Amino acid sequence: MWALEYSYLLIGAILMLAAVSRPLVGRYPISPAMLYLGVGWILSHRRIGFLSVDPVEHADVLEHVSELAVVISLFVCGLKCQVRASNPLWALPLRLAFLSMTFTVGMITLIGFYLLNLPLGVALILGAVLAPTDPVLASEVQIEGIHDRDKVRFALTGEGGFNDGTAFPFLYLGLGFLGLHHLGEWWGSWWAVDVLWGILGGLALGAICGAAAGLMVLKLPGHEHQGVQEFLAFGLVFTSYGAAMALGTHGFLAAFTSGLALRWVEGRPRDESEQTAMAHKVLGFKERVERLLEAVNVVLIGALTATIPWDSSLLWLAPLLFVIVRPLAVMLGLWGARISNLRRSYIAWFGIRGIGSVYYFSYAVGQGLPTLQAQSLAALVYPLLALSIIVHGLSVSPLMERYSEDDDPKAC
Repeated sequence: MWALEYSYLLIGAILMLAAVSRPLVGRYPISPAMLYLGVGWILSHRRIGFLSVDPVEHADVLEHVSELAVVISLFVCGLKCQVRASNPLWALPLRLAFLSMTFTVGMITLIGFYLLNLPLGVALILGAVLAPTDPVLASEVQIEGIHDRDKVRFALTGEGGFNDGTAFPFLYLGLGFLGLHHLGEWWGSWWAVDVLWGILGGLALGAICGAAAGLMVLKLPGHEHQGVQEFLAFGLVFTSYGAAMALGTHGFLAAFTSGLALRWVEGRPRDESEQTAMAHKVLGFKERVERLLEAVNVVLIGALTATIPWDSSLLWLAPLLFVIVRPLAVMLGLWGARISNLRRSYIAWFGIRGIGSVYYFSYAVGQGLPTLQAQSLAALVYPLLALSIIVHGLSVSPLMERYSEDDDPKAC
């Protein structure tokens, strides 16, 4: 165990790092997450040994720290998406979050079962852990404001908002194959509770909470004060997430749709300029909290990659995941969609993995995933997350700059 003063020292250092990271890396084609990753790796290196984290022993801590980051980030994604439910733009993220997600889980499961010789349940867990794209680390490719309607940015933002919840049924299915979750006869309980109720209930509950909070904000005296808005926003995200979890639905979906519903209701104020100011105030504060939680989590990922023995399968699994599995899943999910090949290729590349995968893996460990199997998965998962942070972090700035130059606003 650490002495208390070392914990304070680490927290203070991470806070300062989060404050100065973006100005430091702004001149270079790297992301702040790459800086956090390197700091975590250095702090945990055996010659320094300041930060010692074990993916199995400390799974409960990793689960809760990553959970908080994902919940806040999903709510922020919802706040950004000021697009009415009837807008055809939603077809893109919904296809990605449901169809491409399913194809990705299926392909990773087959790879794990046939090429990595994992038990089917463990292979399914690997697929559920690695399939979701990360809403926390993808801020550079998300929509840049409440009026941004770019198809690539909107698709990636909405996908990150939805698929951290739609991966849960696959995780439960993998746990069920290992005897760690009740599936019911002919998987009846899984279909009814984990798929239908979990997804539809989470979406509906978040929408109800968000709409109710939005109406309360507009009618509350003094609602224009920034402190009131921020407290209400935090109260909303935790209320919707907690209620969803208590009722057995997928809380990540509730966190996202609560942000969506709040934005939709706030989109009908008496004064549009007032609404825009409210959006910027709440979003600005939420994004600062999100960046802090991103720094904490990625430092921990860096620490884990320094101590976990890397599986030699990563030499072929990483490029297979980034260059074949993700693009193929996007192509299948967006088959027939009205979108140009240029935009489709950018969506296919930016399937960033990160903090959501930490949560899913840690949750599986907490549900009783055997230690040996958990350790073998950790040797694949955490290095893959680090490689995704590095590869996508190096490419995001030049590719998005090129996309801005090459993109034809008239193209589908």
